[in-house]
Amino acid sequence: KMNATLTLLNVEECSIGLGEIVLLSEALEKNTGLTKLNVGNNKISPEGIAALTNALVNNTSLINLDVRGNTMGPTGATAMADMLKMNATLTFLNVEKCSIGLGE
Repeated sequence: KMNATLTLLNVEECSIGLGEIVLLSEALEKNTGLTKLNVGNNKISPEGIAALTNALVNNTSLINLDVRGNTMGPTGATAMADMLKMNATLTFLNVEKCSIGLGE
């Protein structure tokens, strides 16, 4: 949780689900060194996306976030939008193939 030397974490296609993303989110709330996070193509639910984005509201180090290929849904999309209103450091966001589901 307090690691300030790790700058890139790539856990793409690691079958991460809600439990794992919640633990990762808790660590991200306190982490000050991670600049790139790839959680693409996992099994992250809309609730997991919401947990992740809520953890990033006040994060000041992450500049690159890849969540592609997960199920965002309206819940995750709303949480993501709220996070983007507050987070001033994120410069790259990949939500490709996230099944946002707005208007479907």
